[in-house]
Amino acid sequence: MPIVSCTGVTRTFGPLVAVRDATWSLEAGAVLGLIGPNGAGKSTLMRMIAALLPPTSGRLSVAGQDVADDPRGVRSKVGFLPDFFGLYEELTAAEFLVCADRSHFMPAHDRPARLETLARRVGIVEYLERPIKNLSRGQRQRVAIARSLVHSPPLLILDEPAAGLDPEARVALSELIRNLASVGHTLIVSSHILGELEQYCTHVAMMSRGVVVEHGAIGAVRDRSVGRRRLRVTVLGDTEALKRAVEAYPGVSGATIERDGLNFVFAGTESAVADMLKALIMGGLPITSLAALDGAIQDAYISVMAERGSLS
Repeated sequence: MPIVSCTGVTRTFGPLVAVRDATWSLEAGAVLGLIGPNGAGKSTLMRMIAALLPPTSGRLSVAGQDVADDPRGVRSKVGFLPDFFGLYEELTAAEFLVCADRSHFMPAHDRPARLETLARRVGIVEYLERPIKNLSRGQRQRVAIARSLVHSPPLLILDEPAAGLDPEARVALSELIRNLASVGHTLIVSSHILGELEQYCTHVAMMSRGVVVEHGAIGAVRDRSVGRRRLRVTVLGDTEALKRAVEAYPGVSGATIERDGLNFVFAGTESAVADMLKALIMGGLPITSLAALDGAIQDAYISVMAERGSLS
């Protein structure tokens, strides 16, 4: 049985259709990257999965429980961290977790042992006794994730968890997500930082204008994509001449100059990439490198969105 199942799920706000006819499912144990431009409907879909917002129409279930029929039951199965989360800053991290644990009516007899295990898993043991107001953004993020896990939900939803984090904290967050997946949690993570999703996602769902336009295992989604990729070519000397030469080549779009090179989208096979490189060199350009910028998720995203006209 899928842990999340959507059939014709739609959510409207007056005349605005935020999510339209979403039909997809997610198997237990997956780590799903939910991606799309701002306003695509990602947060609305996640709030519906977390039973915080009812669908206008359609059926949505989590771990076999319908969000409309049993929202409280669904919430017991889901840990949800929104993009803007609140913490009780005057409390220590330990006090805050006790408060969250009690709010879920978790048993008191083994609370200290359970919360210690959770703190170790999330990596906050060393600052449990510090007031939350004295913690860094990355440390607060970990406390908030721990709060979302106090009731041991099988599904954890993280809405833009890397927003505002420094590079070191983002690396630590990626490691934490991998660790949570390794101990049995299913995760849905939305992010605009597609390169970081590569580090831990097994599945991807893409949204555009309220519609889930593609979903599935990363490899399968990439195989269904139309072969677009982002490339970077570098040159000694005149980057404007390089840009003119590349833009004249069939299948090229979105070319932008960055320092000593050019970034662009190319629709073509590996053989076509080789032919383009040969043509540029034979044309007298002193090419120093040609390399792919993206991994599987971003390749597939560019392909799908370009096919739908969502990318220029």
